[in-house]
Amino acid sequence: MAELYEEDMKKSLKPLYWMLSPGAVWPCDSPHRWVHIAHGIHRFNAASFYTFITISEITFMFQNLDDFDVWTDAAATIFTTLTALIKMCFAFGKRHYLNRVFRQFLFSDYGFFMPFVKEVHTNQGLWEREKTGDFKKYLNDSMQDGLRECRFLFKTLGNALGITLVEYVLVAFFLTLYYHNKEGHEGRKWFLAFRTAVPWDWEQPVNYALTMIMQILAAAVTMQGFGMDLLFGAVMVMINRQYKILGNIVENLDVFAEVYRTDSGRRLVDGQEQTKEEFEASDDACCKLFVECVEHYDRLLMECNLIDKKLGFVFLTQFVTSSLTLCLVTYKASTEQNIGNLCIYLVYFVAACSQLLVYCYYGERMLELGEHLGDLAYQTPWMDRSIKFQHSIRMFIRQAQRQMRITAWGFSDLSLPTFTSILSSAMSYFTLLRSMNEPME
Repeated sequence: MAELYEEDMKKSLKPLYWMLSPGAVWPCDSPHRWVHIAHGIHRFNAASFYTFITISEITFMFQNLDDFDVWTDAAATIFTTLTALIKMCFAFGKRHYLNRVFRQFLFSDYGFFMPFVKEVHTNQGLWEREKTGDFKKYLNDSMQDGLRECRFLFKTLGNALGITLVEYVLVAFFLTLYYHNKEGHEGRKWFLAFRTAVPWDWEQPVNYALTMIMQILAAAVTMQGFGMDLLFGAVMVMINRQYKILGNIVENLDVFAEVYRTDSGRRLVDGQEQTKEEFEASDDACCKLFVECVEHYDRLLMECNLIDKKLGFVFLTQFVTSSLTLCLVTYKASTEQNIGNLCIYLVYFVAACSQLLVYCYYGERMLELGEHLGDLAYQTPWMDRSIKFQHSIRMFIRQAQRQMRITAWGFSDLSLPTFTSILSSAMSYFTLLRSMNEPME
């Protein structure tokens, strides 16, 4: 039954499939050995090619240390390329862990690890079907809302990043054609999407075409790095859904306890005042639900800690390099006279901010939902309940205080304050860069 939503989820996650299936980052169930060999060849070729691109850009930067404008342009590209390379290598190296994340959060309903949720979905156990119908509808609606949010993420950020890569390469190509037609052969200007050191003179027609093809291939490989951003966003949508399910159970705890059946099949509440035995059984049902909620919260906490441990370095790299990239891109835009290049830098800036926002927004949502759980538990009518029930409340609130948080390798939380801090740092670096270059002007 854990595969209840599998078809809907796979249909909604098609963009991730196209980005992450090369190299078997997306789970590959093919029994054929040659398929796995082809994925291995892709992983080796992609990592080698992008390593070459990164080294060539670093070489170009050191070759132009005396030219401040060219140096800053090359440095911005290096930080972006380095981030994409690290993401891609982590995706390939941690593919078995990512496959498990896919299967647990994106191919099935993680809530089925909780017995109460499974019983409600399967109409089994000691719960009244008619009375838990609203909760079952809530589970279905929350899943559809989550899938809708994933599709929105892919259509906005996914398409934006893809269009950015295409535009970033094509703008340089069309600028070259424009100046060729305007100035003729003698006044021709050559533009590349990003500066790089190549063992040939790329300002020749044939060599320029070869260099553009290499940069287009680099942009295609970069999409797998962007796929990691979308993967994180989709997983966080599903984790936050589990938070909402826990909140709904705690908020409606009395309702669920009233529709619990005893082993003999007798309802605890039948329009009459409860006897002592019925009250105790209802109390035990509430405690049972609290224990299940605590256990489910523990499972989610372990999963978040594992994401933090496995991918924390990727998040830290994204934050540090994005801050430096935004600084350099802002500096280049402030000194640029050509409207075409200014458009390239603007697109570059928006794409870098969008990537950061995915991590920080969903991390912030997780923190907000976690803080709300303890409040919901405290608002239950615990004063009229037994000592055992009150102990269960304390246990749940104490557990909810162990907030699930994902960090950038332990340095900072993934949250909106971190996002504003990165932008603030980038502007501070930009001011410093401007002051460093003033004597040279």
